[in-house]
Amino acid sequence: ELLLRNYAGIQLYQEARDFVTCVEREGVLTPISAVLALRATLGTGDFDASLVQVKKLAALLRASISGDAPAAAPKSIMQQLIAVAAQKSALPRLLQELYNCRLCTSWSLETVLAECVKVHDGPTLNALEAFATAHGLEFTGLAYAQLIRGAEAAADAQRHFEAACKDGVVVEELLLAAVDATIFRGDAVLAQTILQHLNTLGKSAQVAVAVIRLAVAGPLRGDNIEGTILDLYDKHLAGANILMDQQMGQFLVNSALHHGRMDIVTRLMAVAEDSQQHALLKSLGSQNRLGHARDVFNVCPEPSTSLYNSLLEACNASRDVRAAECVMKEATSKGLADVVTYNTMVKAYLQCGDLVRLRATVEAMRSQGGDLAPNCVTFNELIGATIRTNSEGVWALMNEMRSCGVSPNQVTCCILLKNIQPNSRSSDVEKTFAVVNALEDMDEVL
Repeated sequence: ELLLRNYAGIQLYQEARDFVTCVEREGVLTPISAVLALRATLGTGDFDASLVQVKKLAALLRASISGDAPAAAPKSIMQQLIAVAAQKSALPRLLQELYNCRLCTSWSLETVLAECVKVHDGPTLNALEAFATAHGLEFTGLAYAQLIRGAEAAADAQRHFEAACKDGVVVEELLLAAVDATIFRGDAVLAQTILQHLNTLGKSAQVAVAVIRLAVAGPLRGDNIEGTILDLYDKHLAGANILMDQQMGQFLVNSALHHGRMDIVTRLMAVAEDSQQHALLKSLGSQNRLGHARDVFNVCPEPSTSLYNSLLEACNASRDVRAAECVMKEATSKGLADVVTYNTMVKAYLQCGDLVRLRATVEAMRSQGGDLAPNCVTFNELIGATIRTNSEGVWALMNEMRSCGVSPNQVTCCILLKNIQPNSRSSDVEKTFAVVNALEDMDEVL
């Protein structure tokens, strides 16, 4: 086994095949050796020789790939064999040999069908289906999914889906394949059949997102898209984390908000991940929908520091500094404000040019100290806003930065460097390069 692995590792495939012949004579070939021998033959690209090897080593290969989920190495070899057969347009021949050698497991049938779909060979797919049916091979949910993906007509996709439902093998991948076929063909009949067989799989995030797509871009799309989406959610998808897909999730949230269905928004927030809640708040803010962002925030199950920060960013995106102040006050009163919260308020005041409140915020950070003290982000915001109009003010901020125990970083240097122009004062250039030279690892930025 070790010798075979090494031969294959350095791609001495012919030497490996010769060695296998010697080992076969000795009668000491193991199941693992059989897999390695097949790998060596496949390495030469000789499909006919590979089939011969499969026949010779069938008994040993069965021990390696038995079951619906073979081990990684045998599985990889079989996938390689199936891929080579597809390249040679020999998938029906391979399936016949696998059947003859009793190597045609449900997994191998799924893989053969999937490879056929990948090369878009409809006639071969039909031939494989006919062979499998005639020889009583088991069609799993994944096998039916491949047949649906490769179906050349809407009636074929419908037939395969109904057969899977009849056999009781409705799985997530089957539903996803059926939805894709439905949208591609605009098949309203298949769409309704899918809805009838969602059962508990409607709670799967991927399936739920796919079903929403039926209304947004598929045959369920009508004059009242939002009403259809809400109806689908109520009947089939409640409890699914549809926000895993930002686009479809926002379609649903927007529909719920427009129709005053805060119960749906509440359910969505209850199962959404933190990152998804943050993304939604920021998106609403960027659309200047701060009121909706606040509504969403209010139904989040556990308001946190990061959620308050996201809501503050939404306020900044909407350029509503008064709303930002209210959020800041609320976060502070609950002990949920951190240095990011304060820095976001600094940015808000910079946007509206309120230097008095900006300075008061920085002073509040300095007085509290610790984790809330001004940091590089704080001063970089101030320097970036000041440098274009007041070079002296920049160096005063640099001095204040140092007095707070904060060292310039690469961002600070970049801000200073970008402001150097042909008409810049020599003193400003000298000070800038003094800061750059004092910073380690600046070469990468330059």
